[in-house]
Amino acid sequence: MSIYMQKFKDYNDSMESLCLSVSNVRNRSEKSIQLIQDVIIEIKNLVLKEGFESTEKEIQFFKQIKPHLIAHKIANSIILDCEIRKMTMSEDEFETLKKRKLSFIQDHFIDFKEFYFYLQSESNFRDDLYFTQVHTKNDVLLKILPELDIEFSTGYDCIAGYIFAYDLIKEYFKDLQHEKHYKSYPELKWSFTKADLVELIYALHLMKAFDNGKTDIIKLAKAFSVIMDMDLKDIYRTFNAIKERKKITSRFLTELLANFNSRIKEFD
Repeated sequence: MSIYMQKFKDYNDSMESLCLSVSNVRNRSEKSIQLIQDVIIEIKNLVLKEGFESTEKEIQFFKQIKPHLIAHKIANSIILDCEIRKMTMSEDEFETLKKRKLSFIQDHFIDFKEFYFYLQSESNFRDDLYFTQVHTKNDVLLKILPELDIEFSTGYDCIAGYIFAYDLIKEYFKDLQHEKHYKSYPELKWSFTKADLVELIYALHLMKAFDNGKTDIIKLAKAFSVIMDMDLKDIYRTFNAIKERKKITSRFLTELLANFNSRIKEFD
């Protein structure tokens, strides 16, 4: 594993921990932006000092690492802006804002359709043309994108960043729509502990009770958190604590089953 891939892995681990520990979207976006900026600065200094071991490592960096850092920075900046603005906007105004944000991102890659389809196809036969500095140093792209740092970019890594950011923002808007849909149902106040609810959610998930098991645990947690009015952003951490229990692992489920069977007998 290259030093840059290791740095990227460490960044993803830090971002995952941040997402699990900070439930408020606005606060999480602010902290994410700072984390991303720090990582980009650190990696840039390393690249300018050490360079790349090979052409393959350079392509890996400008195709698989830097575009995702750029995408996360763009996406979190837009998410933060939306979270601030939506508090004072009507539903129609916010819908207009969403369209403007998507158009802003799309404007950065709409004129590069050939590259867009190349990236989406997961091809690699033109990687050296798009993701090595020696082949892009005279590319017109470096002249028409004034914000580029030509010492730390091939140009196309930034275009790829906007393409990936577009998908991230679409997912964010989709989540907002889901939350709005869930909130159309009456909230139910969960009377037991968070760990008890996590037991139930994982049991249903492992039984493939929703969409034949195709619904991932995060989506289930989002649904239950809204319906039950409980913060479940740290569901992984709670589940790990459940696994570490010394005696009965599934305390709530055991009690649930015993109570159910007892009640059923009462009807006999």
